Amino acid sequence: MGKLTLETCNGLFSAIWQGFYAIKHAGRKKLAEMQYDLTLEQLVVLSILDDGDGLNIGTLADLADKERTTMSRMVTGLEKRNLAVRIPDRIDHRQKLVYLTKTGRSRLKDLDTLGDEFEKRASAGLNPAKIKESVELLEKLAANLLGE
Repeated sequence: MGKLTLETCNGLFSAIWQGFYAIKHAGRKKLAEMQYDLTLEQLVVLSILDDGDGLNIGTLADLADKERTTMSRMVTGLEKRNLAVRIPDRIDHRQKLVYLTKTGRSRLKDLDTLGDEFEKRASAGLNPAKIKESVELLEKLAANLLGE
């Protein structure tokens, strides 16, 4: 194995950023083509709720890595589209929990097909073994940075 240099790390971080940007750009473009009035960030929130409904704004903000005020505005936008709803917590009535609506769940199912197509396009011509190796590398990088 070669020696790890600053240039190698910079190249890795640059490639990660380029990949992240490409995913965001292509995702936004595809959502616009499909005429969904939805941002990628809102899609992330819907996906988080799909994994575990009934979350408060603070928890949603933490999971989506957003500020609470930003998350509150995002949820308001989802409520206006009838994709999510805030319901008072049965235990702490001062707190409201966010749930997906039937329309929100339906929209996510529609978008599953988009996700499959997106992954096929992104991974076209890539070697499955190299993908696995890259996933392991990125998981290790994340663990290093998060101190795990």
